[in-house]
Amino acid sequence: MMLAHKGKELPTLPESQYSLVHVDPRTGKVLDTKGEKPCDVTKDDWALIFDSLEEAEAYALEMISRLPDLQCSIYDHQKEWVKDVTNKGHMRDFRRPAKLSS
Repeated sequence: MMLAHKGKELPTLPESQYSLVHVDPRTGKVLDTKGEKPCDVTKDDWALIFDSLEEAEAYALEMISRLPDLQCSIYDHQKEWVKDVTNKGHMRDFRRPAKLSS
């Protein structure tokens, strides 16, 4: 089951649940629950809640296959970071230093 959350902090969850946040890896800004645009976390839904880590990971993989510039950050019930799911090729492109002219 997937639920949406809004508020200034990650949701407090039962031990088995995980939250997922869509992030623009180039800017670090939190995106809406569709992963499409920056949002105001005090007013908009911005975190998704999943019943298991596997469910959150499967959703994240599906999202980055549709939106390759997206980063999905997963957190546990204690609001601790678990992992980021990204399209590695795009991450390398974003962080590759510009070539210096000689």
